[in-house]
Amino acid sequence: MDTHINCPQCGKSCHKFGLRNHIRYSHEGAPINHCGAAWNRGLTKDTDDRVRKNSVAVAISVRRFIDTLSPDERKAKYGGPKRWNPNTGGIRAGSGRGKKGWYKGYWCDSSWELAWVIYNLDHGVGFSRNTLGLTYSFEGRTHKFYPDFILPTGAYIEVKGWMDNRNRAKIAQFGGVLSVLGKKEMEPTLTYVTAKYGKDFIRLMGARPTNQCSCGVTITSGYKRCQSCAAKLNHKDKIEWPSLALLQAQVDTTGFEATGRLLGVSGSAVKKRIKKLVALAAFETAAPTSSA
Repeated sequence: MDTHINCPQCGKSCHKFGLRNHIRYSHEGAPINHCGAAWNRGLTKDTDDRVRKNSVAVAISVRRFIDTLSPDERKAKYGGPKRWNPNTGGIRAGSGRGKKGWYKGYWCDSSWELAWVIYNLDHGVGFSRNTLGLTYSFEGRTHKFYPDFILPTGAYIEVKGWMDNRNRAKIAQFGGVLSVLGKKEMEPTLTYVTAKYGKDFIRLMGARPTNQCSCGVTITSGYKRCQSCAAKLNHKDKIEWPSLALLQAQVDTTGFEATGRLLGVSGSAVKKRIKKLVALAAFETAAPTSSA
């Protein structure tokens, strides 16, 4: 039995139980929102007392629930900022709030860090990006703090354009080995960089430098081979394989299958082993080229 009916006004095919609603909303001008606008539409806590009271009640209810949880339960349930954004905090590239990018192999989390890197490279000052976390206490809990750079002397450098109570606490605990460069300390560096490279020196930051694997694939600077080649060349063998020359000589004499039986593997495994050794030899003789 056909349950669809054509609309007498526009001819649209509608279910027999939905024809009336179609006519109301399409031809009689009834609002699409069946229930009308929400009662609090356009209202805020500052303009309506009902919204403010509801907001306070919800905040109290949520706080009471959170207070019943232990620190471990709160971390498991809500996770903190790092649960939603893995680039928050620590030494992760992109964890800062400034403009970011690479300059001559150094990652910079802000324009001030870029200016400091440029100044020290131009003046031949040795440094490296710090990866060592320092433990400090704040409000009865321990945290990790990663200064921006480390000098050959072991001194840490922290480029800080803003300050709050937490930063003051962690800096105060490392006064002997940590130098904090604020606006006053960075002024000579910024003056030098802007005079030499212009006020838009931030344009000097770019993508991470790359190298090229021997197979032709572009790889990140600092790596020798691509992921595929690394997986093939770093695979651990289950047997003690002879050298490439001995293996090829044995194959030439007895064939792949017989060589495999001598070694306790299949003929296909012998073929793959020879292919791998040939690729390894080619990789070791080919020096990877780096691009700026």
